Amino acid sequence: MELHPDGLLVAQVGGWSLIDWNGQEHPRQDLLGSRLLALASHPCGALWACAKTGNGCLIGELSAEGELRHGWTVAEQVSAFSWDASGRAVYALAPGSGNILMLNTGSINVRRLASLPRGGGRLGGLAVDSAGGVWTTQLDGWSLAHFDADGNLDRMVGLTVPTPTDLCIGGTDGKTLYITSARHSLQLEALASAPDAGCLLQMQL
Repeated sequence: MELHPDGLLVAQVGGWSLIDWNGQEHPRQDLLGSRLLALASHPCGALWACAKTGNGCLIGELSAEGELRHGWTVAEQVSAFSWDASGRAVYALAPGSGNILMLNTGSINVRRLASLPRGGGRLGGLAVDSAGGVWTTQLDGWSLAHFDADGNLDRMVGLTVPTPTDLCIGGTDGKTLYITSARHSLQLEALASAPDAGCLLQMQL
């Protein structure tokens, strides 16, 4: 999901839809079709997107014509990306390699900020805090990871759910971390030890 001036953009199996403020659904056929991997809003409000290419993906500002511009070419597929508060840096997840990438405006270079080994789970959601630190969930890893602005892993947080899927920072003071989790893919044995699976969790930063 991604906020939009006219409502909420929501990804579904068949593509993207805009849910307006009255709760009505409007399919968005202009959002790059099956090539679209992720969306993120720039702090100024502009909508940016990540789209599949032949050997990786392209991250750029999404124009009214559905084209990407002013962006970066990435040599692997990205599942999520987010701007920092200043609007000068993008952080992106590449779950295939376990890399967290950093892209700076004014440069075409794509830099690896950090990596997580696949043994602890697959990279899921992404959120950037006010200090420039990066939070990510670990699918099938029962945990969250936090990296400081220099890419150092400085915190691991155990969760009561095996598959935390995404996260965002909010609350009245901007210091609450909200975490979504999956339930349908879990076997009955796993659900017995994880009754919170499928719930929305929150944690104070």
